[in-house]
Amino acid sequence: MSKASGTSIDKYNAQFASTLRFFMVESPKTGKPVTQKELAAHLGVRPQTVSLYCTGESLPNCEQLLKIAEYFGVTADYMITGRMPENKPVR
Repeated sequence: MSKASGTSIDKYNAQFASTLRFFMVESPKTGKPVTQKELAAHLGVRPQTVSLYCTGESLPNCEQLLKIAEYFGVTADYMITGRMPENKPVR
């Protein structure tokens, strides 16, 4: 296997891309599938940009990440790590 294809697979399987694809199949907020076109309209970007997020070829900026998390009713932490943050006080 070439190094480039391994890199593509790693990007595709990255936590953010995997979580985004999972939520697009069934939104935790609505229980319905979400199209790239629908999410793109919410974010104010082209559907191709959402496609790049889904494949791991690109990552959203902080503002877009927060909008995506809000759209699906989860935290940005969850989108990035796949884990719910613990409610620990911050010093």
